[in-house]
Amino acid sequence: MEAAAGAGMAAQAPAGSLAARAAADPESVDLFLLLRAIERGALEKPRIGRSRAAREDSVTLGQEPFAGFPAGNVARLEIRAGRPHVTTRFLGYFGPQGALPLATTLDALAWRDARDPSFLRFTEIVSNRFLQLFFRAFADARAITEADRPAEDRFAVHLARLAGGGGASCGKAASAAAGARIGLAGLLSARVKTPARLSQLLAATLGIEARIVERVPSWLRFEPTQQTMLGRARSRLGRDTALGARQLSLGDKVAIEIRAGSLAEYRALLPGGKKAGPLAELVFLAFGRHVETEIRLGIPADLAPPMRLGAAGELGLTGWIAPPGTQAGDGRAGRSVPYRFDARYVPGAPGATAASGEGPPRPAPPRDATPQEAQP
Repeated sequence: MEAAAGAGMAAQAPAGSLAARAAADPESVDLFLLLRAIERGALEKPRIGRSRAAREDSVTLGQEPFAGFPAGNVARLEIRAGRPHVTTRFLGYFGPQGALPLATTLDALAWRDARDPSFLRFTEIVSNRFLQLFFRAFADARAITEADRPAEDRFAVHLARLAGGGGASCGKAASAAAGARIGLAGLLSARVKTPARLSQLLAATLGIEARIVERVPSWLRFEPTQQTMLGRARSRLGRDTALGARQLSLGDKVAIEIRAGSLAEYRALLPGGKKAGPLAELVFLAFGRHVETEIRLGIPADLAPPMRLGAAGELGLTGWIAPPGTQAGDGRAGRSVPYRFDARYVPGAPGATAASGEGPPRPAPPRDATPQEAQP
């Protein structure tokens, strides 16, 4: 009967699967690996050890009485009541290391040989749940088991939150690179933000070459209540006095210079392109709202197409008037081609229309006017 049950289980299991191997040669299969495989194949049911009723179990477990020391911890795999049933040879009532006296094990063996399984079925009422909970404790202590069910992967959620994603305050920042939040959680969770980390993040997720320019001049605007007024607030010389309504800062803004290798990649990084939204989201994940960021897109000068009225050209982005290197026969072989960094914009925060490509982003300050030259 046992051989017929094992043959039936092997016939139902896919060829080469762990279940088919367990049905044919159970002693060669580890119990935990077998239960993980069964749990992966029953996605519609709760995880093993978390079911609230017997009908929700994806597998039932029991122990086979034995008097010696077994060669494996799986004795048999069969189909019982429409679900897999695994019979083990460890962690239970019977055997030299069991909870019951050895005489009880010998009695159970005699009843089994007499084809009276009533006592074994009675012990399975309790041992089934104990074995399930034992496996659950094993699986919950190992993060790799969370990958068996991606929809219920708690470890991936922990990594995403460690990297700044998954929370309500992030909005849609987590949608750009879910894999980046997990694979590059070490970069995103670092307290110190460095240019090298952001460059590695952009290269690993979007495959773009970027250089981070630090200490870009920017203006810090004071609120009306924070401005100096004679005889009133903030008028102590050398302590909290500031002339004007803003102050020049060199530590609150960075520029990201991106060198596109082709015109198609350049257009993909422009506002509204397929990479503009993910780029804005990754920048937000790396810097948050603490650092002002400016995107500077570069393209080889000989790849910059000239503007054609009614055909092509966007002012400030792709509107070049007779750019160098567009004449016939002018190639890049044997010479270094300069890059043109004409397109500049400020990426919007995730969740805004600018970040998603549904609207124009905020334009960057004019390149010809430095903060020192701008009027207050």
